[in-house]
Amino acid sequence: MKIGTRYTLFSLVAAAVPIGLIVAVLFVFTHHELERMQAKDLQNVRQAVSSDIADLQRAVVSDIGVISEDLEWTRLLLQKDASERIDQLALIEKATSHCELLGLKYIELISPDSILLARSGDYSDFGLGIDRPLLDTTSAKSGGGGLAALDVAGDTEACMIASRGIYYRGNLIAYLQGGKVLDSNYLSHLKSVTGCAFALLIDGRLHGSGLDRTDRDLSLSGTVAFTSIDGSSDILVGFEKPESNVERLLAHSLWLYGLVALAGIVLSGVIGYFSSRHLTVPVNELVRAAEDISRGKFEQRIIWFAKDELGTLVEGFNSMYDRLKVSQEKLIQTEKVAAWKQMARKVAHEIKNPLTPIRLSVEDLKRSYDLKSPEFEEILNGAVETIGSEIARLTRLTDEFSQFARLPAPELLNRDIRPVIADALRIYGEKIRAEKLRVKFPQNVVSVALDADLFSQALVNLVKNGFEAAGENGIVDVVLEEGSRIARVCVEDNGPGVSDEAVQKLFTPHFTTKKDGTGLGLVIAYRIAFDHGGRIRFEKRDPNGSRFIIVLPLVER
Repeated sequence: MKIGTRYTLFSLVAAAVPIGLIVAVLFVFTHHELERMQAKDLQNVRQAVSSDIADLQRAVVSDIGVISEDLEWTRLLLQKDASERIDQLALIEKATSHCELLGLKYIELISPDSILLARSGDYSDFGLGIDRPLLDTTSAKSGGGGLAALDVAGDTEACMIASRGIYYRGNLIAYLQGGKVLDSNYLSHLKSVTGCAFALLIDGRLHGSGLDRTDRDLSLSGTVAFTSIDGSSDILVGFEKPESNVERLLAHSLWLYGLVALAGIVLSGVIGYFSSRHLTVPVNELVRAAEDISRGKFEQRIIWFAKDELGTLVEGFNSMYDRLKVSQEKLIQTEKVAAWKQMARKVAHEIKNPLTPIRLSVEDLKRSYDLKSPEFEEILNGAVETIGSEIARLTRLTDEFSQFARLPAPELLNRDIRPVIADALRIYGEKIRAEKLRVKFPQNVVSVALDADLFSQALVNLVKNGFEAAGENGIVDVVLEEGSRIARVCVEDNGPGVSDEAVQKLFTPHFTTKKDGTGLGLVIAYRIAFDHGGRIRFEKRDPNGSRFIIVLPLVER
């Protein structure tokens, strides 16, 4: 019997058993219990909304209070030009900056006689009377707040606003007022808290909804009413309970029905298990083997004894497995030979370069000796210096090739990266004291999984390159920054920079812009960063200079 036929028969049996056990059951449910539980749910939602609005009010009042304590406001309000005008542009830019930082919709500065002095992101209404509800002086002194219906970008929006007075030597010089809009994001937040979909109504009109409804067909399970601070508008936060609440309540009345169907479910589950197992086991083995092959692992063929369609599929897969394994072994061998050929050519080329001046120096020395040249001593000294310099270059070359070939796997430990950087840069103590190497850390711990020795090697290489590029009087900055999930170690210099053509080849093996470089330093540094799960990227520094950034993942706290 074919596997398709067997699976069909098992499926029919598994479906017929629970269907045959399903019987007509009288639906018994207490209407009073349903209404009680629904009322309880509505009350819980109302309390959650009221509590969240109160939390939002406290947050806005706190934000406005913090902003108003900025002494820069007092300086800007008191500082006037020859025409006795304040610097409105500076006030607008500062207000806009605070809005972006704290997520506020707007911030206004209003004179004690209700004249608009500045509004975040708005340069048009300076010197006009305000159209915003203004909290009274007592509330402004204590940092009061509340809901208001405001005209935002041509549309009426519900905003949680707060005001605070700005004083100089006990005298009120301006009000600072701002707020946050109860927009779709806030309604989504309420949904995440309560599980209900919400709509916002101002004076009976819909002004924001997560219900996909219009004013005409809007049907709400309940509302929470608020009054604007100036008493001019009624603000309702309406909500609709999801259907899943009703379904969960109905499940209480279906327990008897579930017991009757339990035997059928268990029986159908057993039949389905044995039916699907025959199909899923070889398929799962095929998936596992395919994933191993995709990762380059050729460890084990699939064993399957059944002589059906799956057996034919497994046999074909094993045949492909054998061919791929042979091909991979040949490819690996070919790549190894090609890599060693390329490395041999590069080593031969790099060694040949210093051998030429050594040979010429020896020939010149022999010629001057044979001719009994009176300048023999001077030529000898020059030859010794040249030969010594080229031998040192050969030594440096062989050391870098050896280091590149034997770079160990990192031993990663979770640690604070700041002392690792400090220890690595101690060799530049004189430059640090002379302020030619400037190091900047954040105050908090920055935890990264590091091999301290390998990371120090990469960092010192970048700093060394920076001083070589910047010259004797150059300055190098090492700055540690912490992002949301990554740490950035920036190494910047004020040298002449790197050409656009060279930027494309910076991390290519054997590419160098230095006369005696091997082109392996940046490659080794990049390899170390890669082995730490990070990377190194290059940026041009304005107006001149270079910036190399080591990006490493932070340890989850």
